[in-house]
Amino acid sequence: MLLARIVQHWEINTDWWTSAPAHREYFAAITTSGMLCVVYEDKIRGGWWVEKVYD
Repeated sequence: MLLARIVQHWEINTDWWTSAPAHREYFAAITTSGMLCVVYEDKIRGGWWVEKVYD
């Protein structure tokens, strides 16, 4: 999946006071094939993940 355009961006930083905090940077993007998807980078554990794909 190749991303062609970012249409929205947001970041979450929750539960920092617990043993399972979440710090993620989200992007809603359009792929080169025209699908809308939501991907995020996990800032704590590392790596990129696909959250949702809309066709």
